[in-house]
Amino acid sequence: MSNLRKILAVGVVLAACAAIVTYLGFDIVGRAMQMVPAKTDASTYQAAKSGARIKAIVVVETRQSDGAVTGHLLVPVTETTYRKTPTLVRAQVVPAMRVIMGTPDDVKPGAVAQFDGVADGAGGMTLSRVVILSAYVHVAS
Repeated sequence: MSNLRKILAVGVVLAACAAIVTYLGFDIVGRAMQMVPAKTDASTYQAAKSGARIKAIVVVETRQSDGAVTGHLLVPVTETTYRKTPTLVRAQVVPAMRVIMGTPDDVKPGAVAQFDGVADGAGGMTLSRVVILSAYVHVAS
């Protein structure tokens, strides 16, 4: 009887470990799929109507204490190299904003980030999610 309990306990522990590994695997894959870089160009960004969901890769130029962020839109040259455009992106950081691969403090001048939010129709956006890409994306000079 005691051997049966040991086998059952080991089986339960192994099943729990398998469930945890499976959950973590699906979580990592799900997050990776969400982080597909945006390929928004200047005309698409500028044409966004109020309330439209928009994603843009930006090099941050300024961040003010009220949460206003400005930066320049980046367009891809290669998978990891982007070129700065003259298009200025204005965004508003809100407390509910999620930050992936970083913290809210990483949204600072010099950072490369993918902004995901809602367009205001006047060239700005309210951010709902930011993916910090500084460690993976380089800005071509």
